Amino acid sequence: MPKPMLPRELLKTLFMYTDGVLYWRTRPREHFATKRACSVWNARFPGARAGSVTVGGYRQIDIFASGYKAHRVIFFLLTGLEPGGIDHINGDTSDNRIENLRAATHTQNMQNVRRRSDSTSGFKGVSFRKDRGDWQAYIAHGEKRVHLGFHPLPEIAAKAYNEAAVKFHGEFASLNEV
Repeated sequence: MPKPMLPRELLKTLFMYTDGVLYWRTRPREHFATKRACSVWNARFPGARAGSVTVGGYRQIDIFASGYKAHRVIFFLLTGLEPGGIDHINGDTSDNRIENLRAATHTQNMQNVRRRSDSTSGFKGVSFRKDRGDWQAYIAHGEKRVHLGFHPLPEIAAKAYNEAAVKFHGEFASLNEV
């Protein structure tokens, strides 16, 4: 479970949002122990893009010595909602435009995951079965792996996956490009 978000009014004083990007504002003086600390910070950071990119591809922002994912800050800042999970609709973790973010459960977020980079078939939910010489299609539904049949070509298996993804995952379905 993500850590609780800072108060929304405080976030509004810290950041400006423009087209999926957060920029630092001048911090109010009451957040600093000394006047010098405030003036040094204000001279260096106002207008700069907030945060840095993590190994996982998410932008993380350090606020008062605590790390927050930028997409969570943006969603909370613009909607006032603090959901348990947030999904990037197009699957691009660097695209933090508000129209690309939606509240989602962990399961829904996993349904929208793209094809793995080490996929040998080139499709999500498709693998080659050497023992049969066919391509197997499968999908996760609930806590089970559902077998979608064996197919002579990976493209046909990918279409079977797409049909099942629409049926089981609805708007969170991540479809193969066939």
